[in-house]
Amino acid sequence: MKNLVTLLLIMIYSCAIAQYRPQQNTQQLIIQSEQKAAQVRHHKQAAQGASDTYDLYYAIANWEIDPAIKYIQGSVHFRFKPHQGNLSQLEFDMHDSLVVDSIIYHNVSLTYSRTQNHVLEVQLPAPLALNSNDSLTIYYQGKPVSNGFGSFEQNSHDNTPIIWTLSEPYGAMEWWPTKQSLNDKIDSLDVFVTAPVGNKVAGNGKLVSEITTGGSVTAHWKSRNPIAAYLVAFAVTNYSSYSDYANLRNGQLEILNYVYPENLTQAQTETPATIEILELFDSLTIPYPFSNEKYGHAQFGWGGGMEHQTMSFMGGFPYSLIAHEAAHQWFGDHVTCGSWHDIWLNEGFATYFEGLTVERYQSIGLWNYWKSLKIQHIISAPDGSVYVDDTTSIPRIFSGRLSYNKAAMVINMLRYQIGDSAFFAGLTNYLSDPNLASGYAKTADLKQHLEASSGQNLSTFFTQWVYGQGYPTYQISWGQNGSNVTITINQTQSHPSVSFYEMPLPIRLEGAGMDTVLRLNHVSNGQSFNVTVPWHVSKLVFNHNLELICGNNQVVGLSEYGAISPFSIYPNPTSDDLQLSFASEDVKPSQLEVYDMNGQLIKTFSFTSKLSLQELPPGSYILKIYAGDEYYHHPFIKE
Repeated sequence: MKNLVTLLLIMIYSCAIAQYRPQQNTQQLIIQSEQKAAQVRHHKQAAQGASDTYDLYYAIANWEIDPAIKYIQGSVHFRFKPHQGNLSQLEFDMHDSLVVDSIIYHNVSLTYSRTQNHVLEVQLPAPLALNSNDSLTIYYQGKPVSNGFGSFEQNSHDNTPIIWTLSEPYGAMEWWPTKQSLNDKIDSLDVFVTAPVGNKVAGNGKLVSEITTGGSVTAHWKSRNPIAAYLVAFAVTNYSSYSDYANLRNGQLEILNYVYPENLTQAQTETPATIEILELFDSLTIPYPFSNEKYGHAQFGWGGGMEHQTMSFMGGFPYSLIAHEAAHQWFGDHVTCGSWHDIWLNEGFATYFEGLTVERYQSIGLWNYWKSLKIQHIISAPDGSVYVDDTTSIPRIFSGRLSYNKAAMVINMLRYQIGDSAFFAGLTNYLSDPNLASGYAKTADLKQHLEASSGQNLSTFFTQWVYGQGYPTYQISWGQNGSNVTITINQTQSHPSVSFYEMPLPIRLEGAGMDTVLRLNHVSNGQSFNVTVPWHVSKLVFNHNLELICGNNQVVGLSEYGAISPFSIYPNPTSDDLQLSFASEDVKPSQLEVYDMNGQLIKTFSFTSKLSLQELPPGSYILKIYAGDEYYHHPFIKE
């Protein structure tokens, strides 16, 4: 799912950087807009949900909808299997605004009750055996409430009424009885929607028929791929429809578009971009997961988009929105996050794959600019984890800064850490894992597949970057003595949840018309690296391709490092004093000077083995040690 302001942020990537650079200011508005779009109230009751005592494997829905009236009437027939023996009660998520007319089981009307958690409890006449196949039908009607991002909305376009649904995360129960917890997908679904003649119905799967009877038309949509409750959707209005086609690995795929008649001409110029987007995504991991059905778009009355399975609902058709929702067909629809804690598995990948269209079809400059906008938004606050800590808060689940942008850049860092081959192989295995495909996954599942494909232990990475908060700031000092370049790296953290970020750091050295790229494995503060460069280095560039999340970094080039230092300093970082040690009594310092990272002299000491730094403000510094005719530089951090 993606919000309108997020779209404005990225713009259409065929523009030059200068044309959309002013959109940097909108980066700060992503989270604000998503919070406005969502109800700020918490959803503790909705988050609890019906108990998972049975497998809901097939549903037939019959709904009567008039887009001029916010009302739903109809029935849902369910087929199910108990997960446990002696099952005497079924629970469905169903909001109290919906009135149950009857519940029919083997031609018998069942008794039921409603709970404060909006759970419908259906009493069975006799206990059911484990894994026995059974069925019932719930007849109901009512005026649905609208929470979250809208769930069931009635409004208009060009003075024409429309009704559309958007159930993520907890809104499915507000317009139909179901199991909306992330533990059970409906394996097969048939939806029949009857509306006044002149309307068309957009839905999941394949359109089987549109039958007109008197003043009504009934559309039948059939889905034969497992689907999560929040991805079931329909929209009803006077749509115009047309198709584009993409040539994918499993053959030609129809891209079916339902758009407002007043927007038809413009939409027909914008939706063909879906072709190259799907062809790219189809080539990167597994083939398009729903090739036996379709992909498509349905225009609706919301500012962003929603990745309803096989038919994304779209507020408009900018390139970035098309890419984002299309990517969700792999990440979110085929493999769905198994908890709202893990929403980054949906939104982070959709955001990142949106970026991959920039990397593939645009320039390296635009790709780096795309990443820079993400990083700027991420470091606009010092806290926040990718993993959602409060799933009762819709604004927290759909935080633009964390669940979308930070998650996308964490994915980019995973790609950098393990390399392209292992990264895409791991994603392919993740999406094709029989325990996850067409089902649910959690963060540990992705970690397992990336570890298997790369041969690396990623526990530290996930602890720091997915579950931990904040980001690092680097202080880098360097100098060259002959062909030896010494690089010393320190790091501070924006949030105490992570004491140190261990990462391979990308560094480019430039000079004499040449350059070389280093990958330095930074595992501790004060760590120094010595590399041989047989030409004069004039510049060190850190994070040149914006692979890492970090901010406010400092790079200081020292005119000359001198010989390898016989001294060492500790502790580093320090909170009070800095201890000086030396390998030989024959080499003693004559003078010690402390400089800030701008090269300003801060303090001078005569010879001592213990430097008192209590009056020094926190920050990064360089200790310059004079010994005879030599001098040595030692960067350090005062906490």
